[in-house]
Amino acid sequence: MAGVPNSINNDHKLAGKVAIITGGASGISEETARLFANRGARAMVVIVDIQDDLGNQVAASIGSHR
Repeated sequence: MAGVPNSINNDHKLAGKVAIITGGASGISEETARLFANRGARAMVVIVDIQDDLGNQVAASIGSHR
């Protein structure tokens, strides 16, 4: 990303962190869960949503292989 400081663009900035994301089955929270997983929150990203099936689909699409 042009013009973004390296401290923000660091792919592993969240390494070892735990993220609890409410409403993570859709919308901004879904994208946040994906971003956090991509940024290294690999220990655990918890997606909490009343939409169980959709939340499980998002979790499966992010995967546990990261």
